[in-house]
Amino acid sequence: MKNRCKFIHPGCFFAGVVIALVFSSCASNNPADKINYWNSEIIYPYADVNGKPMRIEMDTNNIAGLTLTERGAQRSEVKPAGSSSDVETQENAGKCWLIQPVGVKLGTQSFTAQFAVLAMTQGWDIDGLVGWPGIRDNNVLYFDSSYHIVRHLDQLPIETSGWLKLKIHPSHLLALEIPLSNGHTGVVCFDTGDLLDGVTLPLAQYTEWKAAHPSVPSYSRSYDEYGVPRSSELNWADEIHLGPITLTDVPVRSANADEPNLVDNFAGIIGLYAFERMDLILDNKSGYAYLRPKPSPGPPYAGFKRPSDEHYPAPNGTWEWTVADDVQINPNSFLIVTSQLKAITKDYDGAIQDINHLIEAEPNNREALSLLSKFEQKSGRSGP
Repeated sequence: MKNRCKFIHPGCFFAGVVIALVFSSCASNNPADKINYWNSEIIYPYADVNGKPMRIEMDTNNIAGLTLTERGAQRSEVKPAGSSSDVETQENAGKCWLIQPVGVKLGTQSFTAQFAVLAMTQGWDIDGLVGWPGIRDNNVLYFDSSYHIVRHLDQLPIETSGWLKLKIHPSHLLALEIPLSNGHTGVVCFDTGDLLDGVTLPLAQYTEWKAAHPSVPSYSRSYDEYGVPRSSELNWADEIHLGPITLTDVPVRSANADEPNLVDNFAGIIGLYAFERMDLILDNKSGYAYLRPKPSPGPPYAGFKRPSDEHYPAPNGTWEWTVADDVQINPNSFLIVTSQLKAITKDYDGAIQDINHLIEAEPNNREALSLLSKFEQKSGRSGP
């Protein structure tokens, strides 16, 4: 497994302020080979595109409702929506290209839609991604770490009255707002597509902590992100605090140069391994999330050996999560990306049509209204 790149938004993000995070760490390297180490994704068990079975992953840190990888595009035999020059233009400017509408099945849901293919994803072991905009309209989503499933709930469970309550940040990504000690608010991203990570710290806080813990056990990991080679240093945290969120037994690394631009007031990232260390319920209708941390120990993790590892009740070969059939995806969420890709090739009529369709369904969608104004100006339909 490896870290995967994220869909690059044709627009831009802005860096924000960060929060100091305090944690203790204790681990040793050179794990025994016999231990079954954690290795996971969140997968739709029943998915096909254009009549071909697909391996589709839920990635809450992806801004597109649905995208295919290059492997998925080849396996599903989808066709580009434009010419080869259009594809090249879209890849250069938007890091993806647009397909012709095709049939899609996810769980019990079927529809026909147009969406994008992520460029530079050769070698990925999945065929597509469902991002946060595609699933955030589900009333209540339960990330159930005990059964490794993401499922829809009709209403908020009564037992969440005793859980930590945090506001869902209005964003293309799954992010929660946390109160800071200085009275300000930080934003923590929750990234189910961050396959190997536990907690990611802003660089300043990570550097400060490393200076205070010079002998902390760690190891280096190399990976590729959209063709850019990266490396990170992982450390093991017995306990870590992100504002009021306390997690135990998680790997920790520093944010790279791009990650603080994900959201304003960036305060860190919680990756998929850290989802093993909590239960998370999102009440999207009310705009609040409910989080319940789990006690130690966490699952075995390659690179760090702990006394609990050999006794942890590991599954047979995988920690893989699944998406329940009743979790719905909103095809209207694809229109932000499709409209931008059409605008890249100066198909402003198509871009405006997509955005108007989204505005009909979501009249208060501020991003759609902003894009409509930009497209109309570029097409000459409105004044400068």
